[in-house]
Amino acid sequence: MYANGSIDVYWVGSFPVTGSNQFLIVEGNAASTDKAAAYAKINGGASKLQAVFVNDGGFVTLNTPYTPDGSIDETTKQYGVRDSGSGIIGSVNGVDEANVPYTRSGTVTVDRFALMAWVRNIVVDYAEGDINEIVITDTLSSDDRTLMETYLATKWGL
Repeated sequence: MYANGSIDVYWVGSFPVTGSNQFLIVEGNAASTDKAAAYAKINGGASKLQAVFVNDGGFVTLNTPYTPDGSIDETTKQYGVRDSGSGIIGSVNGVDEANVPYTRSGTVTVDRFALMAWVRNIVVDYAEGDINEIVITDTLSSDDRTLMETYLATKWGL
């Protein structure tokens, strides 16, 4: 996903408020404890989502929330994250919550994909909760994004 340069990820799910950091959608590296492209990490202290990118040199290129405090609250919601390659846009229930600019720095070598945990040389930071559906796609146009969000909201009664 990260190597694609830009990506959209949409999912419907519910996650408990736990107070701990949990990874939902992550690419990792089997030989490393720190290289990662985490598109959805629950910041347990504030119950919000953030993206975390750590390059091969261990430099954190992004570690920023993209949904507001309290957006993780045990209710089923539709979440989205769009990575343009220079910014992350996060949404909750079809409403854009933040546009976080960032600069890709160095290489992020990933060889594993995981849902509900961070899989690197070991599996860590398991997430609790449910993902009802996930859609990963190339970056969508505004019209196609609206269609995707409408489809998910209608299907899951949101």
